Amino acid sequence: MRPEQSAAMAVISLSQDMTTQQSIDQAKSDAFLGKVLTDTSGMTVTVMAGIGDRLGLFKELAHGSASSVELATRTGLNERYVREWLGAMVSASYVEYNPVNGRFTLPPEHIPVLAQESGPFFFMLSVLASIRQSGDGVCRQFALICWQRCVCHNRYYGV
Repeated sequence: MRPEQSAAMAVISLSQDMTTQQSIDQAKSDAFLGKVLTDTSGMTVTVMAGIGDRLGLFKELAHGSASSVELATRTGLNERYVREWLGAMVSASYVEYNPVNGRFTLPPEHIPVLAQESGPFFFMLSVLASIRQSGDGVCRQFALICWQRCVCHNRYYGV
């Protein structure tokens, strides 16, 4: 049997194993899915908050409420992206939206946490940015190693 035939047989065997596995506890599966979604949501909010910090969006909202157009103008950013960011921050309850006047507000209680350089979260975003930057290098290296192994694997097996 050639190596590529062996690999194909292993995939077929794995597929059969997955379809004949014992029944799962649906409640545990649902609970784990909930955890994954919560973790993913938290990560997404953190990334969006980091963007708001780096681009000065929180600081600008701390100066006063704004529509997405006004905030984009005040920060020199593209309105569509500012609007998307505001939507994410409203859904995370970081920013409030008034549908009557179409304005977004950073609540006064959030300003020390999100918009003041001496606030505790401002520091945390800087720390997270450092982690992200080092994480970028790790991801690039990981991708390079995976690509190199894939190329070598494909050359060996003639794929």
